[in-house]
Parts: sequence; structure tokens; C-alpha cells
Amino acid sequence: MMKLKQIVNQLYNDSHIKPTIVGPGGFYDQKWFATLLQFSGSGVVNAVTQHLYNLGPDSWKQWVRRRRKRLNERKSQRSCVMRSKANA
Repeated sequence: MMKLKQIVNQLYNDSHIKPTIVGPGGFYDQKWFATLLQFSGSGVVNAVTQHLYNLGPDSWKQWVRRRRKRLNERKSQRSCVMRSKANA
């Protein structure tokens, strides 16, 4: 992160507007985020992200089943249309 900040400062040295540096995110781990911010130093990271994926393992399996069912329904509908056109 510090190297990225140096690059941004070099590229935008004469500009009063600089890109925002957003730190990596993922599942929240307090120790990891604290270490990132501590080692990157003050004023390096402008923001961090945190992504919540509350689907859980069962929800994912249900989503996959529903998705497969929809795809199979579409394939079946297309097959019926193709057969109708072939018989016409």
C-alpha cells in the first residue's frame, strides 16, 4: 500500500486532485485490518472495503439448485419450440 501511495504521489505530484487509494477488503478480521492500517502508516489508505456474504453454505446449495432448474426449464422450452418448427 505504501508503494502504491508513492506511485500515486509521483504521478500526481503537481495535481491538487489525486486518486483515492482503497485498501483490500473481504471478510472482516479485526487483527488483519488493524495490521494493514498500522503498517501502511498514517495517510496511506483513504478507505477500506468490507463485503458481507450472508448466504451461508445451505443458501448457496439452494441457489445452485434453483439456477439449474431454471436452465433446464429453458432448455426444455427451446426443445419444444424447435420440435414445433420442425413439424410445421
